Amino acid sequence: FCKIRDIEIGRRPAPLIGCPMVLIPNLEMVVADYLQRTSGEIQVVQIGAYDGISGDPLHFLFTKHERMHGVLLEPQPQAFQKLTEAYGAMKRIRLVNAALSEANGFRTLYRADPALSGPFVHQLASFDRDVIFRHRFDVPGLEDAIISEQVPTITFSTLLDGAPRVDILQVDTEGYD
Repeated sequence: FCKIRDIEIGRRPAPLIGCPMVLIPNLEMVVADYLQRTSGEIQVVQIGAYDGISGDPLHFLFTKHERMHGVLLEPQPQAFQKLTEAYGAMKRIRLVNAALSEANGFRTLYRADPALSGPFVHQLASFDRDVIFRHRFDVPGLEDAIISEQVPTITFSTLLDGAPRVDILQVDTEGYD
């Protein structure tokens, strides 16, 4: 047996092309191991959930494991609509259309105009305009296409109100991580 951070592995995998392979647990392995060893649920908080699918490390796990519960936070209205389409039927997931901040209220969020094209351009959003502006070399026309909008904000304690605990915290907030 091999033990890596509380995960017991019955045997190491066979070497690949003469090189010994080191087995490094990934999030899917850790979740599967926890769910196998316990009867409890996994409580997830995701800050900056975007649409719940694009580049999301948790989407597959939420759809695969019924015992994963979560609170998903996304401030962008268009992305939140897609997030609702992805998870709206799952009662074990609470969706919050707001941004995380130091106070409950409103703040200016900067994002790229949806008319721009690019592989990740629609995921760019930040309280700091310069964070978006830094991508101008990768996204032609970005400097003239940064939109600002007021979005609701909540504190971390407000977000977690009523949550029993947090097992997984995933944060993607473009510079405010």
